Amino acid sequence: MFTPDNSRLVYSSEHGKMCPKCSKPLGDCVCDKLKRSAVPDAGGSARVRYDTQGRKGKGMTIISGLPLNREKLEALCRELKRRLGAGGTVKDFTIELQGDRREEVARFLSANGHDVK
Repeated sequence: MFTPDNSRLVYSSEHGKMCPKCSKPLGDCVCDKLKRSAVPDAGGSARVRYDTQGRKGKGMTIISGLPLNREKLEALCRELKRRLGAGGTVKDFTIELQGDRREEVARFLSANGHDVK
């Protein structure tokens, strides 16, 4: 039987849905685990900035460059949200917090051993 080079298995009656990246059943997929444990190249220090672009004038404090994996970033984000009483999220290895919290965030990160710019 001929199969073209650009074909891939999407569903198997034996295993169910298959991961398009590693071709393993979704229950055994390792792609997400590898992505969650990866640490981006931080460049040495955390950067804290304030940004309003694309948010209809609402400002966000953006924290980038932390040498932490996704799980540790999410834990740090939860702690910052709790301490500052602000909303926030983790997107693409950056933490976004609502409002202008640059000074408080810089103090908190410095107190916890991170180099901050």
